Amino acid sequence: MIPCTPGKTCTTGLLALPNTDCGAGYYCVAGTGNSLGTVCNAGYYCPVRSGEPTPCPAGTFSSLTGRT
Repeated sequence: MIPCTPGKTCTTGLLALPNTDCGAGYYCVAGTGNSLGTVCNAGYYCPVRSGEPTPCPAGTFSSLTGRT
């Protein structure tokens, strides 16, 4: 199976094929088969094609999930 690259969602089956960019507010680690990715946690933000959540800059914080 070909692994899905970070920042992409993939279809699953015999081959994992890159489908679309991971959407804003979500992150997609390598191998993600979820069609949306994982919602970004509070204290982090996730722009389009995020492979992992990015911590909020020093001096800022959001208690909401899915921040971009």
